[in-house]
Amino acid sequence: MLHTQTILALDGGGTHTRIALIARDAHVLAHASGPGCNPYDRPEWADNLRTLLCSVPHTGLRAAVLGMAGYDGARPSSLAQRDVALTALGPDCVLELENDVQTAHRAAFAGSAGVFVLAGTGSVAQASTQDGRSAVGNVTPTVLALAHAQDPHAMALLQAAGTHLAALARTACRALATGQTAPDMPWSYGGSVLHSLFIRDHVATVLGQAAVSPALPPLGGAALRAAHLAGWEVNTAWVDRLRQTLFPQTLQNALS
Repeated sequence: MLHTQTILALDGGGTHTRIALIARDAHVLAHASGPGCNPYDRPEWADNLRTLLCSVPHTGLRAAVLGMAGYDGARPSSLAQRDVALTALGPDCVLELENDVQTAHRAAFAGSAGVFVLAGTGSVAQASTQDGRSAVGNVTPTVLALAHAQDPHAMALLQAAGTHLAALARTACRALATGQTAPDMPWSYGGSVLHSLFIRDHVATVLGQAAVSPALPPLGGAALRAAHLAGWEVNTAWVDRLRQTLFPQTLQNALS
């Protein structure tokens, strides 16, 4: 590994944080997971982030991309996140932090255009076009504790949630409209709420099209951006190898 060029990808949420060190051939060389690192609900976020960043080797590290929940470059907490990362990784690594929704969108469509609907503790949708324009639809958190219940009241709640999420996707698309026409784009999903097939099917019905399964897990979205920052060639074959190396059972268990 001493002479291997590497990149680092991190998916930092409120509950879990996942990290992977990836070689130029798209194979995962090291990985780890730990507690969340969102400054808004984790007082110990800095220690959690620092511990994970230092848990993988930094030899040959060309670039690192950290997808962070709630990240906004103008916020003091986001500046603090960047300071922690810079201290842990050193000045020779090209570093970029971004909101985890942006990371997950890139992963879902492997960098292509589409609408990504995220529903977990909170709900948000991001639409991005091929030319780099993007827009977000956001609302207050929706809690669906009865996600797998079968009684009529629970089913009505799930249908309402699905309708609400579809409206988020449409809102994000309308924000990218040119004239009176909103772009017609595929949609994909992430977050614990949309693990429910019932809700996904209802969102698909309202939107009039089936969901596209995410091309990569969110960690892959950070890896794609880091590879670009490192100057690596990223093509379909590279993305396919990354998908295969991120999804083996051993790594999937560690990152679940």
